[in-house]
Amino acid sequence: MHTEKRSFAIVKVERKNGSKVNIEQGRYISASPSAAAKKIYSQVAQVVSKVSSKFMEPLKVHIRESTAGAKNDKVYSYSVKREKLAEPILRVIKGQTITYKYNVVAKAL
Repeated sequence: MHTEKRSFAIVKVERKNGSKVNIEQGRYISASPSAAAKKIYSQVAQVVSKVSSKFMEPLKVHIRESTAGAKNDKVYSYSVKREKLAEPILRVIKGQTITYKYNVVAKAL
C-alpha cells in the first residue's frame, strides 16, 4: 500500500446544484486525493454544523496536487457525501472516548 504523504490544494468546492461553497484555501496532506477530498468535506461539515446541526449535503470537491516535485498537474474531482452509521463506532484515543456517527464516502467524477 502506498503511504507516502502528498499535498493537495482546493480548486473549488460546489454543491450539487453548482453553487460555490465558500471555504478557506488550504493545503491538505494525505496519501491519496480521495482522502484529501474527504478531509475537505469534513471541514465544511464541521463549519456548517455549528449553524445547522445535521449537514448531510453531498458536495463536488475539485483538488489539485501541490506536492513539491510532483510531475502530475491533474485536477481530481470527487462527489463526497456523509452517511449516518447504523451503529456509532466508539474508539478510545489517549484515554478519551470518541464517538463516530458518520462515514464520509468519496466517489470519483
